[in-house]
Amino acid sequence: MKRYIYYNSNGIANESDGSSDKEPSKLWIDISDPSPDDLQSITREYGLDEDSVRLIGQRTKRPQIRILDNHIFTILLDIRFRTIKQLLIEGIYIYVGPNWIITFHS
Repeated sequence: MKRYIYYNSNGIANESDGSSDKEPSKLWIDISDPSPDDLQSITREYGLDEDSVRLIGQRTKRPQIRILDNHIFTILLDIRFRTIKQLLIEGIYIYVGPNWIITFHS
């Protein structure tokens, strides 16, 4: 599922499940369980680093930060108990650009 959240200094201005023609001051795109098509379209639209996008497709769970030319990419870990003896570890993939943030997670 893809959510577009537009916000400014006063808070959330608009939230939708699809893109908008309106140009807000800031944009947060939150994508859960991204498909290969989701990854390709966002990569083209925002010029994301191909190597970092490949890490999302592989569901890499090694934390890291990459400072790139036009954005920053980072992997954070969401660690929860599945059972008393077993952990569930999921990656949260974050891109931060000049006026936007894009998050991918499951």
